[in-house]
Amino acid sequence: MSIGIIFGLGALICWGLESALAPTVIKKIGAIPTIFWRYLWEIIIFVPIFLYFLPTFNFNPLYLIFTIAIAFVGYIPVITFYRALKVGKIGVIAPVAHSSIVITVVLSILFFQETLQPLQVGAIVLIILGVLIMSINFSDFKSSEIFNKSSGLGEALITCLLWGIVYVLFKIPINILGPILTAIVLETATGFYALITLKLQHQNLKFAGDKKLLGITFLMGLFGAVAITLCNYGVQNHNVSLVVPVAMASPLVAMIYGRLVYKELLTKQQIIAGLLIIAGIVLISL
Repeated sequence: MSIGIIFGLGALICWGLESALAPTVIKKIGAIPTIFWRYLWEIIIFVPIFLYFLPTFNFNPLYLIFTIAIAFVGYIPVITFYRALKVGKIGVIAPVAHSSIVITVVLSILFFQETLQPLQVGAIVLIILGVLIMSINFSDFKSSEIFNKSSGLGEALITCLLWGIVYVLFKIPINILGPILTAIVLETATGFYALITLKLQHQNLKFAGDKKLLGITFLMGLFGAVAITLCNYGVQNHNVSLVVPVAMASPLVAMIYGRLVYKELLTKQQIIAGLLIIAGIVLISL
């Protein structure tokens, strides 16, 4: 198995665990405060790593600014995604947003001249289908008035487009700054953008004494830090068009987590989606 795919699988697991933990905090304190605390813990976790690797970093000013700009572009779809969920149906919004994988694959082939074997194309299609089937809810489509301006579809499409572009752009600073420095700059800048959003919206940062929620956000930050670093290493060592679809199949882990921890019953749709994702990952690994 390619080392790049192994890193992608590691990112898949960590982002999946982070996604599984997030709803508990979001329900208590809201989306943007949750994002802020998640990134704050990431920044704290990255401090000793930054100091350890400091002598090896290439602080290219142009690419540092470029990475900060990428972080801003990547933060916009976070806002549009939660705005879409606020007004729309998750069974409609989530699959549209997750379609960003398609954009990432196409753009990475166009801009980085990546080539895919027929087996790899089939594997990517299986993963994308699995992610979409897992997140789609057909009853939500019936009641969503999808073409209505207030359905959240517009925000979901913006999310899809920008996420698709951002994961392609990652490769540029990774090749110059390296995976670790790129991860640190991206996550620090995103945390700063979340803080600005909180200040503009006058939202509260406190947990009301709930130390359990603070612990959950720490785990989210830890998983997020590991995931972005592994994904960056994967992109450095392998094709974006192969690593990112694997890493972004994190709903599979979130589904398994829900089954094991919360004893949630899996629907036939989820089981089929999970099998498609697993089959795609196995084929990519060959």
